[in-house]
This record gives sequence, C-alpha cells and structure tokens, in this order.
Amino acid sequence: MKYILVVAALFFVGCSSSDPYKKLGRLSGLWQTDTGEGILYEEWSKRNNNTMHGKSYMINGSDSMVFERVQLVKSDSGVYYIPT
Repeated sequence: MKYILVVAALFFVGCSSSDPYKKLGRLSGLWQTDTGEGILYEEWSKRNNNTMHGKSYMINGSDSMVFERVQLVKSDSGVYYIPT
C-alpha cells in the first residue's frame, strides 16, 4: 500500500528551498481514507529530530491489519523513505 500523503508531501517538499523535514512534520497525527472496502488509517509520529514513524492499517471488527510501516529519516544528504 502506497502512502498517497507521503508522495504528495515529498513532491511538495522537493519544490521548496527550506528544510524539507520540518514540513514533513505536518503529517503527524491520524489520517483516514475511505477505500470502498473499508477505512484505511495512516498514523504518523515524530520519533526524534531526525526520524518520523508511520504505519497504515485497516480495522476489521476487533482485529487490525497492518499494511506497511515506514520511517522518514533525515540525513545530511536528504530525507529517506524507508518502508518495512
């Protein structure tokens, strides 16, 4: 499952000359999208000054299905999208 918000944010950030990682902080929080098959949730949190963690999941009854976990990591050479 691809993160539509992350792709859009990375495109927006790439068009800017300021620190891109600061703008990615706007992703923090819980986002939801109706997929037609249920509600897809994306949850983002800032781990430290250089790392954000995200995950996407759906809730089916009392069970949740995690689709992807992601780290956005800032380094000297840029911001890296690391899915697991």
